[in-house]
Order: sequence, then C-alpha cells, then structure tokens
Amino acid sequence: MSQGPALPGLPLPPLLASTMTRSPQHIRAVSLDLDDTLIRSEALKKRILLEIAAEFESGLKVLSGVNTDARVSGVKCTRHTIFRDFAFGLHAAMDLSEAGLAKLHAGPPPEELGKQLAARYSELVEATLADADEVPGAQRLLEHLASQQFPTYINSATPQDALLALVQRRGWTPLVTRTLGSPAAGVDKVDNLRAIAAHADVAPAEILHVGDGDNDANAAARFGCAFVRLRDQPNAATAVVGEILAADMHAAGTIICRWAGLPPLPTAGTKRAASGGLPHGPPPKRPTSP
Repeated sequence: MSQGPALPGLPLPPLLASTMTRSPQHIRAVSLDLDDTLIRSEALKKRILLEIAAEFESGLKVLSGVNTDARVSGVKCTRHTIFRDFAFGLHAAMDLSEAGLAKLHAGPPPEELGKQLAARYSELVEATLADADEVPGAQRLLEHLASQQFPTYINSATPQDALLALVQRRGWTPLVTRTLGSPAAGVDKVDNLRAIAAHADVAPAEILHVGDGDNDANAAARFGCAFVRLRDQPNAATAVVGEILAADMHAAGTIICRWAGLPPLPTAGTKRAASGGLPHGPPPKRPTSP
C-alpha cells in the first residue's frame, strides 16, 4: 500500500505513516486515551491480572476464557466485569469431590469474590502505574497544551475514581481540562466524547481523539471525529485506510499542534512560559473565523 499524501505544510515526523483520506480543517479540543497512549501501562496491568489469577487453582485456565481487553475484543469490559466473570468461572471449574465442595462453600459467593478481587487489583494497579514510564513526549505535550490553554481531556475506560487518583498522583490534574473515565457499568468512550463536545462547546469534527486500541478507533468513527492511533512501529502497509499512525506522543503532538493552530512543541531544553494549567471549568472560547 502506498503512503498517503503528507499534510499540507507539515513534514511527517519520524516513524509516522499516513493513509488518511481527509483531515480536519481545525481542531478546538483533544481527547487522549491513557493506557499505552500517555503511560506504558497495558503490560503492567496484564502482569498484575495474571499474578492474581495464578493464586487460584485453575485460575490461569479460567482467565484465558474471560474477555480482558476491550481494545481488541470489540466488547465492553472493565476490571469489574473481568473479575466477576473470573469468579464465576472459578466456581464453575471446581470439581464435585468432597474437598472441592468444601472449598466451594468455604469461600465467598462468586459475585462477592469478584468485587474483592477487583478492589485488590485496583489498589495494585494504582500503586504501580503512578511510577510507570510515560509514552515518550506525553508530559511535554500536556504541559505545552496547558500553556496554550487548549482544551485537553483524558478519555479512558479506566474506572473514574481510579483514573482521577492516578492522574492526580502523576501531577497531571492541573494540566488537563477534565478527566473522564468509566463508571462500574462500563461507559463507552463515545459517551465521553459526547461529554467533551458539550463541555468544550465544539462539534465532533473539531475534536481529535488519540489512542492505541481498536475501541479508540471505533469510538472516533462512530462519534465522527478525527483519530490518531499510537503504534510503536507505524507501518503504512498495515494501516487502516483513513487512519494516521504515530510512534509516540512527540509525533502525535506535532499533528495536534498543527491542526489546532498552536505553536510547535518545544524541544528538549527549550524554556516555555510557566502555566498553572487549565481550571476544571468551561474552557475559554476560541475566536471563530469571520
């Protein structure tokens, strides 16, 4: 597959492959996924999930039959649904021997066990991800967008309370306009995009969503906004027509600044004006073209 045309006036960053058929004329807000978009977190979450499952007899086997990744499964799932299904799977997998029945009745019922495991998982994840590596360029991009008072939203499938705590621990709260996660029921990212459009008072076509998963791409397509996919090694030969691929947040930030009409991202060592970030209120209105 041949590479698509470069964006007017914008040299393609290293490892950026474009097959995009159209681009927005101007964006007025940006929506950023969290896991493997701002921080390197998916592998850490997977490790914690496997460690918890391995504590139970047949736990890893049971877990293999549970939907654990909404990014690629196309089915909504949260840590609550994962551990609920895991707990019911454990009970279903217990043998009917005397020892098995004794173990079955000794533990909490599946629904309660699922809640306990989800709470434990949340505690471990929050402690681990607070110090997880950022995706290169993430911190600098957030600081730059805040200094420009550009409406910037974190849009994640992570439960809302856990997401707010994590963003606070990483010191990002003053850098973003709002942080939108998922309630226990598992809200769709499209719902968050609608909330972003309403809060920023912009149209879908004036929002850019950045993420790494198929669920991010699907949400952007259904909502009607532009999308940039984070991929470690972007390759035009494997790109979906209509997508722009970026290797990291340096590359994605170049696109964001260009489409938003903002100054370019500062390079390492470049001083920028100090900024207190954005308040958690309505963003300032950008002037419209006459």
